Amino acid sequence: MTLSEYTRIPIIYMSSLTGAFVVAWLAGLLTPGAPAGLGVRELVLLALLSDALPEAELVLSVALGRFVTLGGDILYFLVALTPTGWHRR
Repeated sequence: MTLSEYTRIPIIYMSSLTGAFVVAWLAGLLTPGAPAGLGVRELVLLALLSDALPEAELVLSVALGRFVTLGGDILYFLVALTPTGWHRR
């Protein structure tokens, strides 16, 4: 099984998509006053990928990416609050 079996995006665009996500993540990281790049990462992704994907799929992908990131942050926070935590001894 490969990623191309699950998506309508041709495999040749995968490196461009990966590069766009890296640039967007760095823009969010380097922007002062934007916690976790909130809003910055999404705007950069929308700008960079507007020609590569249909608008509805792009907006949905960007929003889902933010929710997955937020979910991971919340999960890590909750684990850190447990008495044993991951790294406490």
